[in-house]
Amino acid sequence: MREARFMGTVTAMAMHDMQNVLAIIRESAGLVGDLLEINKNTPFKHRDALERAVGHITRHVERGKGILEAMGRLAHAPDDNQLDHSDLAACCRAVVQLTERLAHMKNAEVRLAGPDRGIPVGVGTLPAMTALFLGLSHLFGLPGPDGRVVNVEALARDGLAVARLCLDGLALESGAVAGLDEALRGTGARPAAAEGCLELSFPLAGPRD
Repeated sequence: MREARFMGTVTAMAMHDMQNVLAIIRESAGLVGDLLEINKNTPFKHRDALERAVGHITRHVERGKGILEAMGRLAHAPDDNQLDHSDLAACCRAVVQLTERLAHMKNAEVRLAGPDRGIPVGVGTLPAMTALFLGLSHLFGLPGPDGRVVNVEALARDGLAVARLCLDGLALESGAVAGLDEALRGTGARPAAAEGCLELSFPLAGPRD
């Protein structure tokens, strides 16, 4: 645990510095965009290309901010206040951001679905994120057409916190769910097959003092 907290603290500090780097890039791109707007009536043959470049930079800065926020949540997972409870919705949001590359490698896409409201769970941030990652990895590993989209949603249902990982046409065999149950041991998550979805159920967090 000492080593995990060290890694978390150092990573969190690095994420903060990278947020500052992205802020400077965003401000610089914004300045270029403002100058182009101010001089919109001045002939400049590369205007369209430069405007596209500014838009490209701005979009990827926002994407980078989301990834850093997700990494920041992972970095703070060993904190005392996240060892035995967490927010399942926030964990889903972070894992979706962090698995975009994995999905791309499998010619797939992962998206956050449903309302983004807090769902308190009675397991720590790291186990919850681990369970979500294992569930998504399993779905990405299934054979299927290119362009598949996995939608991730967190909700409270029947006294449990549930993460739904849904994919059109998904049909999970009982053996696959049993194998996941073994892989998820220690995370607090229980897998179940639903129509078109893999569901991971967690205990809801009780009231805290």
